[in-house]
Amino acid sequence: MKRIRLAFTLIELLVVIAIIAILAAMLFPVFAQAKAAAKATATLSNIKQQSLAHIMYAGDYDDSMTPGQTQGAQPGSYTIVDPAGNITFTPWTKLIHPYMKSSELFTDALGPSFSAQSPLTIQDDQFMNPRFGYNWNNLNIATNTGLSGVSGTAPANPAETVMLTTRYGVRGDTASYIVIIYIPAVDPQYLAYGGIIAFPPAGIEPDANWGKGGDFDLPGFGLNATNGRYTGGNTLRHADNVIVAWMDGHANKKKPGQLGAGTGFRFDKTGVNASLNTDIAVPTVEPGLSQYVWDLQ
Repeated sequence: MKRIRLAFTLIELLVVIAIIAILAAMLFPVFAQAKAAAKATATLSNIKQQSLAHIMYAGDYDDSMTPGQTQGAQPGSYTIVDPAGNITFTPWTKLIHPYMKSSELFTDALGPSFSAQSPLTIQDDQFMNPRFGYNWNNLNIATNTGLSGVSGTAPANPAETVMLTTRYGVRGDTASYIVIIYIPAVDPQYLAYGGIIAFPPAGIEPDANWGKGGDFDLPGFGLNATNGRYTGGNTLRHADNVIVAWMDGHANKKKPGQLGAGTGFRFDKTGVNASLNTDIAVPTVEPGLSQYVWDLQ
């Protein structure tokens, strides 16, 4: 009588386990890439919603772009207590919030998470420390009464003028963060609070800070290349790309070299700095160039 074998042999079982392990090793990176791509899509959606909110703000304010911040008390403003006199201001994030409704749109899916620090709530952290920076330095004008937005039609090429980018985070990226408040005076000036530079809350200022030796390269920031050390605080969290929203309202990914063009720096992939970082930038000998994608020219 022929016997029927109902179980695997040890060798057969080991072969099956090995095949499963090989398939898992092949598929897990694919799943990770798909997850990262999904997060990048979410971040693209968030930054696009913000850009549209800025455009709607301009539509309601005589075509003037959003100020980086406004001075004086208004609903939702913040006050910094200082012995020389309290300073009350409202960051750009709160100015465009009525057009977005949700502060969750200031989240970058691959950025550090938000947290509450009494007396501030998680929503306050989202307003003060969004994971996106506003190109206020080129889209605002400093006057003796505060910051004023330029005309929304001022850029010569809106589709190639930066409005917003992914920026370094605060907690989780080991970067210090402060608020710089505009002080109305005969000559516009800024007072710094807390130590290290930020222009103004949640802003980006790449023109003079791109590359090795820029302000974001200072040890006090604690930034690495991914978090914007050599790219003016613009982060490369999304597969070495910066996610950008443009003045015409569209959004996409850009390599740092594309955003660095014209900033007064050039990328050096073969010189003495190549061993430090393949995307490191060094100063050019041509100061005063148009800042290409950053300024209004």
